[in-house]
Amino acid sequence: MEALATSLNGKEYDILVKTGGGEKLFGAVTPIDVASILKKNGFELDKRKIEIAEPIRNLGSYKIKIRLAEGIQPVVTLHVKKEEE
Repeated sequence: MEALATSLNGKEYDILVKTGGGEKLFGAVTPIDVASILKKNGFELDKRKIEIAEPIRNLGSYKIKIRLAEGIQPVVTLHVKKEEE
């Protein structure tokens, strides 16, 4: 777990989303979306381990905590960007 936490901690990922013309997203970015991004980058994690304080509904950068075990909680940064049409 410690090695996984070290590998994850401080990493940054981008997600492209559709917006309603401004900063507001259609829907929200969920732990399932974050788990999918992590899986594409070689980290297979259960979506229940991913902590998002409140639903991500706007463009921007967000710190996402991952609960691997008691006291082992790496943080990744998720950059939510507008998908070009």
